[in-house]
Amino acid sequence: MVVCEDEVSGGKTFHVVLTIDKGLNWESARQLFNDASAKVGQQGRAEGEGEEDGESGEVEEGEKGKEGRGKKRKQGQAEGGSGGKEKNDEGSPEKEGKDAKEGKEGKKETREAKEMRQWRERAARVNGFYVSQREWLGRKHYVLAILCAPSPAQKASVQIFRPRTSAANRPTPLVDFLDKYSKLPPSKLSSLQAIWDTEYEESATKVSRI
Repeated sequence: MVVCEDEVSGGKTFHVVLTIDKGLNWESARQLFNDASAKVGQQGRAEGEGEEDGESGEVEEGEKGKEGRGKKRKQGQAEGGSGGKEKNDEGSPEKEGKDAKEGKEGKKETREAKEMRQWRERAARVNGFYVSQREWLGRKHYVLAILCAPSPAQKASVQIFRPRTSAANRPTPLVDFLDKYSKLPPSKLSSLQAIWDTEYEESATKVSRI
């Protein structure tokens, strides 16, 4: 829309109205939460299947080892003498105990697997919708928090999503976040939808920093 035009230079002054949609509606927020939950579950199932494959392989090798030791015992008994005794030593309780110890050591959880398991457990507890412990501008505010992927360079942190402004500019340390917000139980989410969408709609006409 042209507001005015300079008669000498011909320069025009325009009036422009911008509508910026930076908020996050309830449907999108629930989808983000569901996707994060599904990701945690998929990683847990994938690691569980890997552990089962490893255990089945170890069991199979153990059975083969027992079968081999049984054959060696029979050979030692048939041959007799010192030679048989040496072969029988291979199937002795000491040898079996050593094999069992090596099997347990092979099942020990690696550092990377342990860290990922701990992250999954924490994500299952942390991911969800929260309410501020204190009021701001006369009311409490609601957010969605998703635990960030584990990183050796930083402490545990969460990505915050708000109905008015969507994703925060940077992750927030988990400890600081939990000092200010309390997690909502699943039974409260049905009533949260109306509040969330109201704040989202207000973001189209009101500007605020939360």
